[in-house]
Amino acid sequence: SFTSNATTMNFLRWVDFPNDYSVDWTSQTIPGRQSDGGFQWSSDHKSLIYRYDATSGRIINANDVLKLITANTTIPGLRTNIRGTEKALAEAGGTPNYNPVGYSLTAPDA
Repeated sequence: SFTSNATTMNFLRWVDFPNDYSVDWTSQTIPGRQSDGGFQWSSDHKSLIYRYDATSGRIINANDVLKLITANTTIPGLRTNIRGTEKALAEAGGTPNYNPVGYSLTAPDA
């Protein structure tokens, strides 16, 4: 359990993603791509792999895969319900689905 201590400047805890979060997906394959192999964990369970059918002649991109993924945690203080759709939302200039207060932001005059 991590306890913040401003006196010793120990107030950050780095996320240990594989141990702090559980990753799930809403569908084994991208909709309309039933011939894909779909999601699979690597043998060391450190990487999530999407196996796709390269012979289908249909293009996919990372956002197609990411929007199927969610990450959740039960650890207090860590953000939960992280969705793969956030990358596409940020690229489109949308508003984040989380409270950005407390996140480090670039100063406008930097």
